[in-house]
Amino acid sequence: MINDIDLIVFIVFALDIISKLPEFESLRPLAEEWQSVLHQYGPGLVDLKVDRLLVTPEQERDFTTLLETILAEAAQYHDTIPASFLNNQASIPGVTFHDYKVSLLRDAVKRLELLVAKR
Repeated sequence: MINDIDLIVFIVFALDIISKLPEFESLRPLAEEWQSVLHQYGPGLVDLKVDRLLVTPEQERDFTTLLETILAEAAQYHDTIPASFLNNQASIPGVTFHDYKVSLLRDAVKRLELLVAKR
């Protein structure tokens, strides 16, 4: 299981990347769903819905590439993603970010890779 904050940080990075890079066009429906997840956030309610939204081989391939891209983007922060970056990227009811360890995001991405591979 992946905790809410790790999923939220994953979504923050994913939304930014999907919105900027045209090669992730196939993941736009997923991004729209994740945006809704953030706006309607409540503890324990974060569901990435990958089972329902990754339906084509292209989407699965692009999702794997997205995971790699997220890790590369996060690596630029070395050990810690600043709270200021996360708070600027996402306004979520009841959530105020603190500095976030890159290693936690790496672990969450690894778990997501395993989850998608098991489908």
